[in-house]
Amino acid sequence: MAIAAFVLTLAPAAKADPLADGLAAFDARNYAVAARLLTPLARRGNPVAEFRLGLMRLFGLGVAEDADAARDLNLRAAVKGYPQARQLMVAQCLQDDPDTDCTQALAWLRADADAGNVEDQAALGAMYLTGRGGVTEDAAKAVAWFRRAAAHGDVRAEDQLGAIYANGLGAVAADPAQSADWYRKAAAQGDAAARLALGAASS
Repeated sequence: MAIAAFVLTLAPAAKADPLADGLAAFDARNYAVAARLLTPLARRGNPVAEFRLGLMRLFGLGVAEDADAARDLNLRAAVKGYPQARQLMVAQCLQDDPDTDCTQALAWLRADADAGNVEDQAALGAMYLTGRGGVTEDAAKAVAWFRRAAAHGDVRAEDQLGAIYANGLGAVAADPAQSADWYRKAAAQGDAAARLALGAASS
């Protein structure tokens, strides 16, 4: 017992990890603690902390709501290549947010999509589908990007391809067989909308 107690006293104390603790507090919705832990890290340029603290500023979670501060924090994380920060900028561009630098967001999106990022391939497809975020609506380009994402099993891209081919769109002709094929792939992954579309097509 004495030896065991002696060994325990020699065990190193657990090293504090402010980032991990801050993220855990954020996930537990303990935003006051998250802000206290993440703010110093964000000031030192940690992109994960910048992104999470930006979300807190955006939605007023444990801190004063401040859209400008949120945008600045997210941009700082995006400049460092943090994927979620760049994806948030794209989401804001798709909502026609006038204060988001969509030219820069689109440049990052294209680079990341070309590098094989499936989320960004699907997002670029959505931008061409809707004509938002600084691009001109182009169904053919939307299909091309959705196909790249769908090739990696992205269910949203599969569902969009099913919808586009169901009735055709722009330069993309209707193709019921392709539509059903893409809907079946999406349905196989549990997509409820695809299952409904397949049921409607067969009725």
